[in-house]
Amino acid sequence: MIKTVDIYNNDFRKGDKLYRSFSTRIESIFGSEQSISDVLLYEQYDENGNASALILNSSGSFIVLVDPGSDVDEIGDFICACAFSSVLSNVPLPIGSSENSGYVMHCCVKPKPYISADFVETQEVGKIHRLLKENFDNVPEFPLWYADMLHRIRRKTAVLVGSKNGSEIVSSATCSFITDDSAIINCVCTSPDHRKKGLACDCINRILCYLTEREVGNAFVFCRKKMLSFYENRGFENIGEWYEYLR
Repeated sequence: MIKTVDIYNNDFRKGDKLYRSFSTRIESIFGSEQSISDVLLYEQYDENGNASALILNSSGSFIVLVDPGSDVDEIGDFICACAFSSVLSNVPLPIGSSENSGYVMHCCVKPKPYISADFVETQEVGKIHRLLKENFDNVPEFPLWYADMLHRIRRKTAVLVGSKNGSEIVSSATCSFITDDSAIINCVCTSPDHRKKGLACDCINRILCYLTEREVGNAFVFCRKKMLSFYENRGFENIGEWYEYLR
């Protein structure tokens, strides 16, 4: 049985590191956007009445955290009935859509001193967006992305970091999901002409130093499989897989 809930269930924070990485996304979004009507939180209950899955729906983008033994068929039917645009899950789901997958990485080392990377000023946020559009698919158009990102930054659940060449931002990293004890680093990229100079690592180190200052103890990255060695070589451990479905 799947029901709407009004309060984030902290019991899901008691799982292993993989669980914490997904619950960090859910807690961060629900905490910063729960006043928005199109952000809904659901729980699935097993036959004993215990919560077995946590499901967040943010304007058709779903994040699903599933316990072993959960009824994934019910979850798949529910998400399809809700007309999803994307789904991120810690287990494969029977959705019948194109699937991407990768690894969840957890930082196991103390942050190294950063060199030049720093927080991006509000008037330069557009430069970050252009860099993201050059490096990633499915980046929202600027007005939507800008409004969402600034809302999160004001709520202290996100930061933007960049590294410059002159006046241009040529490398960046985002921390879009920050809670009191965990955070997700994402959208790490560098312009092709400036790669292999350590700029992306510098951006990551800047974020890790910031998280240390805030006493946020866990830093996660959801990376593509081709980026596994990049993060392993920088002190991140592979703690599991993620699965993404796009419609």
